[in-house]
Parts: sequence; C-alpha cells; structure tokens
Amino acid sequence: MRSAKARVLAGREGLRTVDANVLLSVIQAYIDVLRDQEILSVRRSDLATLDRQMAESTAKFDLG
Repeated sequence: MRSAKARVLAGREGLRTVDANVLLSVIQAYIDVLRDQEILSVRRSDLATLDRQMAESTAKFDLG
C-alpha cells in the first residue's frame, strides 16, 4: 500500500514537472514571436529608408 502511494505521489510530481516545462516552453515561444515581430518591424523600416535613399541617389544621378 505504501509503495503504491509513493508511486502515485512520484507520478504527480512528474506531472507537475512536465506541466512546468510545457508552460515555460509556451512562454518562451511567445516571447520569441514578440522579439521576431519587432526585428521584422525594424528591418522593414531599414528597407524603406534604403529604398528612399536609392530613389534620391537615382534622381541625383539622372539629373547629372
């Protein structure tokens, strides 16, 4: 009887550990998505700036 109770308790602790690891993985994935969205936003802004600079350079070159 004691052995069975010990196994049940060990199983519960194992389940708590798995739950905590899953929660940590979900949180990490969410933070990674937020980070990557911000990186994408910065890179799009950089691209827009480079496009504008190229258009200005092309216009200056065309004028001679």
